[in-house]
Amino acid sequence: MKGISLELPQNQWKTVFLIGSIAAFLSFAAVVFDIVFGSLTSANLSQLPDSASERFVEFSRTPLIGLYHLDLLNAMVALIMLPTYFALVGIHRARNCASAIFASMVYFLGTAMLVSANAALPMLELSGKYLATTDASQRQLFTAAGEALLSRGAHGSIGNLFGFVLSELAGIGISMVMFRGRLFGKVIPLFGLTGGTLLLAYTILITFVPSTKAVAVMVAAPGGLLSIVWTVGIGVVLMKEYRSAAQ
Repeated sequence: MKGISLELPQNQWKTVFLIGSIAAFLSFAAVVFDIVFGSLTSANLSQLPDSASERFVEFSRTPLIGLYHLDLLNAMVALIMLPTYFALVGIHRARNCASAIFASMVYFLGTAMLVSANAALPMLELSGKYLATTDASQRQLFTAAGEALLSRGAHGSIGNLFGFVLSELAGIGISMVMFRGRLFGKVIPLFGLTGGTLLLAYTILITFVPSTKAVAVMVAAPGGLLSIVWTVGIGVVLMKEYRSAAQ
């Protein structure tokens, strides 16, 4: 485990830390936008449309909310955080490197699954075709295709489960690496551990016990806030590391 090392010139690690820090702050901004958008539009995840035809109607009225309800922003945030995880591997390259690499690989896999399963853009395209035709048989075909997309990519679907679970487990794992490495203190990793655990509980509840949506949202709220603070803390430490390497 200790034999793994990442040999890059110091100036290259400096760039990695800078990009990772910027990505963390961009992720923070995206999550804040998520919260504000959801509050202003009353986009309540506990009251999602159930069927593909209802999703098509939602897209016809408010496409942005339709995309929001299908986790497009979550997929974007996951992609934005990729450089941050790579930077976290770099900052732990002298200690706990193997564990950091493993957690990051789990995150990369989870992100790939999240993005590939995301149904937001395909459903938007399909809704346009559904609404553009008045032929009943064509609409039935589009509805069936929409149901298939929702089964693998809707919020709380089994198809979407593994991407979220792997990403959340990766966050918990990298927080444990951060805790042991002591480069981020004790509070920031603790926020990551607690927030990630609450979000994981939310994902399991919303997937396997959908009748508890209201309770699941209450679990997710503090988890999301803790994860926001965790992300900002990572960005601050990576920026300090960049400035230290630049001197």
